[in-house]
Amino acid sequence: MLHSKKLVYVASQNPVKINATRNALKLCFPDLTPNISGFPVDSGVPAQPFGDDETLKGACIRLNNLRSEVLYMWGELPALERSTAPELYLPPTACNGLLVAIEGGVGLRQHHPSTGCGNDLLECFAWIAVGCTETGVLSTVRTGSFVLPDAMKELVEGGMELGAADDALYGKRMSTHSSGTVGMRSQLLVNSLLQTIDFTNFYGSRLGSSHKTL
Repeated sequence: MLHSKKLVYVASQNPVKINATRNALKLCFPDLTPNISGFPVDSGVPAQPFGDDETLKGACIRLNNLRSEVLYMWGELPALERSTAPELYLPPTACNGLLVAIEGGVGLRQHHPSTGCGNDLLECFAWIAVGCTETGVLSTVRTGSFVLPDAMKELVEGGMELGAADDALYGKRMSTHSSGTVGMRSQLLVNSLLQTIDFTNFYGSRLGSSHKTL
């Protein structure tokens, strides 16, 4: 059970991830008044994680480094501890806080013989790690995924980060801080219905599932 007022720390200063956290908390805990702060912390993985293992590893390392930042800020650690290991470790403390780490990744879709879809399809998804500093409870969850267009797949496989590929393909700038890949794709597909799915809702829907377990 979360207090009516809660300090929430996000392992990023990206407004999309911060807003996703805020929206998820509002859905799960409507009486909560969160005070949300973002911290730029290392993920320990490449700028563009590839595959579920690497993406989940990035989320877990971000959460560990965020924990270190928060406990150091509150005087519960004598020095910052930089993590390079994905194992989540969150012993209960007196610090009243919720930790959130979101890591976006790409990966090849597994072969499905019944549909004929093979490993030449590149899909986008995210892993989310959440921890409560008071209880030490931890949770991880994966978002849904969607297939990237061939033009974007070529850019990403050529070494370009997904956000940069978005900008190059759609003529945008800093799209990772606004609609992101899913927003670009959905806006093109359902613009006639005046409906746009953006990264805030994409992340937030799964983040809410993770918060319900804390």
